[in-house]
Amino acid sequence: MIELKDVSKTLSHREILRHVSLEIKDGESLGLNGPNGSGKTIILKTILGFVRPSSGEVLVNGVPNRAKTLFATAIGFSLGEEALLPNFSATKNLELIVLTTDHELNRQVIREALIRVELNPDDRRPIKFFSLGMKQRVSLAAALINNEPTMIFDEPTNGIDKKGQLFLRELFSELWGQHKTLIITSHDETFLNDVTDRILEVSAGEVTASEE
Repeated sequence: MIELKDVSKTLSHREILRHVSLEIKDGESLGLNGPNGSGKTIILKTILGFVRPSSGEVLVNGVPNRAKTLFATAIGFSLGEEALLPNFSATKNLELIVLTTDHELNRQVIREALIRVELNPDDRRPIKFFSLGMKQRVSLAAALINNEPTMIFDEPTNGIDKKGQLFLRELFSELWGQHKTLIITSHDETFLNDVTDRILEVSAGEVTASEE
């Protein structure tokens, strides 16, 4: 279970998270809906430990995440293109991600993760030559490779066409069926309604229940 308790974050004298409290139960699929700049990504980075709250705390399975290394929290994550290295291939990007965890490097698992997101594991081009949609799929594979019990996906539909969105719906349905804990952000509430069982609205750094 993941808990945020009265979490606030101030950057450059601007409050970007305001007293956020929420609880994500094991096996739950939670959607965070809101426009760009609303604070969705900062919430995810706070859970992961990339961003330290100015006040409040984040608990992962009852333990403050400040007391653990990022990758000891057993969370797979897809943060989009920004979390990838443009001068390396998709395979190399995933290898480097695995090497930062306590998992053993298994190249067959990496191949299977790329195939699962419909990419060619033998494509050795640096991902800077990939389309936005292809980069998004590499990011999706990054969340999947270690088969963690909790997975975070930030705006997974960015750069994804209609066929790709159908693939995402099937992927999240499969993960949900495996009782994974999923946290998915999107500005597309219709998509979130299809792939999550609860949606929270994020606006100006505050989190409220969805009106639906």
